[in-house]
Formats: sequence, structure tokens, C-alpha cells
Amino acid sequence: MTDTSLDSTTSLSLPELRVISVVSILLCGLSGGLLPLCASPGSSWLSYGNAFGGGVFLGAGLVHMLPEASKDLQEALLSMEAGGKEGLAE
Repeated sequence: MTDTSLDSTTSLSLPELRVISVVSILLCGLSGGLLPLCASPGSSWLSYGNAFGGGVFLGAGLVHMLPEASKDLQEALLSMEAGGKEGLAE
């Protein structure tokens, strides 16, 4: 049987990992917040980054709604096949 546990001399304790995580999140957020201040007002890469971020949020929102929309469409089509006209709104 092989020992898969980490060596106690190389592993970090939970409080150390938490401090490292907090510092890294703080530095990432700070650098992302200060980045637009360093850019010139008409820089194109800032516009592209803004458009990319908007696309990511729009895509995530649409993908999030897909399962419910698919289920509702299937129910509407099944009710239309059964002879009901109330399946799809006119």
C-alpha cells in the first residue's frame, strides 16, 4: 500500500492557507480595480475588455436560463400535440 498523505514538512496549516488566499484575492481585486486608472481614457484595450466582460455576463445569464426554457418549450409543444391551443402565446 502506498502512502498518499502529504509530507508534514511541506504542507501548510489551515490558517496559513487562509491568509495566503485572502492576500491573493485582495491583490487580484486591487490590481483589477486600479488597472483602468492607469489606462488612457481612449485606450482600445479597455473598451475590448469591457465588451468581453459584458459578453461573459450575457452568455452566463443565457446559459443559466436554457434548462428552464427548454422544459417550458417541451411542455408547450406537448400540449399543442394533445390538441390544446394554449401551448404557445400568440
